[in-house]
Amino acid sequence: MDIKKDWSLRLAIALPLAMIVFVAASIYIPRFFAPKPAYGFVYVANDTSKGYFIPEYALRIVDGQLVKEPTQRDESVPTNMKQQYAEPHLYRYDSATEESTSITFEEAAQLKLDDRSKSPDGFEVSQGGGYDGPFGGSSEPALYLVGHFVSQKLDLRGATNVYDFEFIGWVIE
Repeated sequence: MDIKKDWSLRLAIALPLAMIVFVAASIYIPRFFAPKPAYGFVYVANDTSKGYFIPEYALRIVDGQLVKEPTQRDESVPTNMKQQYAEPHLYRYDSATEESTSITFEEAAQLKLDDRSKSPDGFEVSQGGGYDGPFGGSSEPALYLVGHFVSQKLDLRGATNVYDFEFIGWVIE
């Protein structure tokens, strides 16, 4: 069989190669044209591996400002459960540097925040991963910054897993 003369053999080789190129291009090309995230966000990260965490107060955004609302202590929780009444650990994620920094409540209260799930430029923090797949195995769930057909895995300081993370709001500057 001569590959130069047999068009079906050429097609059988070219078609899978073309599909590989198409899939790779559809994954990587949008990254070049998608806008970079312009807004950072504030989040709470608490290490829940140390036991049952109960915040001293709830954090809410009222008219673009972060405020504290006292929480009720639940005295009905069994004493054998580890309880930690603690101050929430606040962090600010900067999308330009892709880094998180620890901030105080007073610093966070000075920021103008938007508590909508989607940022003004169309990005949102989303959970992904954790899929066992058809052949078993496991991957740890992770948080991603998703928008404009691209996603970026977040390496958030203070949050050892997705269950330690609580989104507060987008920083509007």
